[in-house]
Amino acid sequence: MEKPTILVLSQPRFDSFCKEHNFTDESLNNDKEINKNYAFISIIGTPDCLKYYLDESDTEHWFKEKHDNVINLEFDDLDFDIDFEGHLFKAMNEEQAKELFEFIENNIGKTFIIQCRAGKSRSAAVGQFIKDFYPDVYGKLDLHWPTPNHCVYRLLSRQYYRKYKIFENNE
Repeated sequence: MEKPTILVLSQPRFDSFCKEHNFTDESLNNDKEINKNYAFISIIGTPDCLKYYLDESDTEHWFKEKHDNVINLEFDDLDFDIDFEGHLFKAMNEEQAKELFEFIENNIGKTFIIQCRAGKSRSAAVGQFIKDFYPDVYGKLDLHWPTPNHCVYRLLSRQYYRKYKIFENNE
């Protein structure tokens, strides 16, 4: 059997991919094969960042309903929180990292389709984490962006180390 893959996409490419393959809330509710074979990770910015900085107030998650193989997260492409002109832009936090790590663990063996706005930093960090920490399951990952978000990768790594007790003192 062929190894599952990791696809890292921009939001427009993710939306087109889902549309092309008929991945919708309805199809996820009704098609057991999709749920068995695919996991979707959608990352968009926080409302303040989308509205006041990037002027992307129309950005939203493709899947609206809750599914076991879908996680929707909102954090900005930062290494730490920043207050900019009275608006708080937020990096990934420990709670989101734990939620995402548990989602990944629960979906190992599926093809991951991961998106953030540009498909270059936040989603690339998640894809790189999956490839690096689950090499027996996932083959090669072709990233076209050399600098995945360090905060995302670090926080996911920390969750892995905590769960598997790689270090005695993992703080």
